[in-house]
Amino acid sequence: MPGIIFCEYRVNIREMPDTRSKSIGYVTTGNFVSILDSTKEKFKIGTEEVFCKEFPFVKVKSDEGISGWVSGQFVFKILEPHRSKAKDLINTISDFNFCNHEYQLLLGQNFGKGSFDEDGITGCEDFYPLILFDRNDKRYFLIENDGNPNSTRKYCVIIDDEGTFEYIKNIKVDADTMQLKIEGTYQEGSFSYKTKIFTNNEEFVGKSFDYIRKDEYYFA
Repeated sequence: MPGIIFCEYRVNIREMPDTRSKSIGYVTTGNFVSILDSTKEKFKIGTEEVFCKEFPFVKVKSDEGISGWVSGQFVFKILEPHRSKAKDLINTISDFNFCNHEYQLLLGQNFGKGSFDEDGITGCEDFYPLILFDRNDKRYFLIENDGNPNSTRKYCVIIDDEGTFEYIKNIKVDADTMQLKIEGTYQEGSFSYKTKIFTNNEEFVGKSFDYIRKDEYYFA
């Protein structure tokens, strides 16, 4: 199963599924890996008593051929398009020709429980990295974030947590740029913005603009 590493900088690959186990290498954020296995047991991250802060260890194989265990907090599996969560967050056709190649827009999902714990209590952050799959070269790409109003992360994501829900409304493509129309809701109302995606030194960049916020709900 294909997956990506999504963290601040890099994460250790360990011999065993234990943070005290020997590090045998590392993989940096944005790198793609093969997901081989995961533990049934989940391990708590930090001291908060929140179920979505619990993750399994995931066994991965890096591009360098190193196989070992990484915290599921930092591993995102690539979702199949038009199924499960991907269908809810991409409300449009996700296959297109772009820069003379055939691409597919995909999402990544981590190994946590999501934005609610077992009692339905919120307080957990959930997001889905945007991924471009080049059908011609069989390669996956993350999209570097430039000015997203709802996220300061290095790469573009779709947010779905206790306070904000985003989805891709439509995609417009010309010869060398792609534009996403993203809509969403939050506790006080709704919003929309656009993200223009283009290539820069063989990398993809997403520049967000035209952010519109509508406050619709009022509380006494």
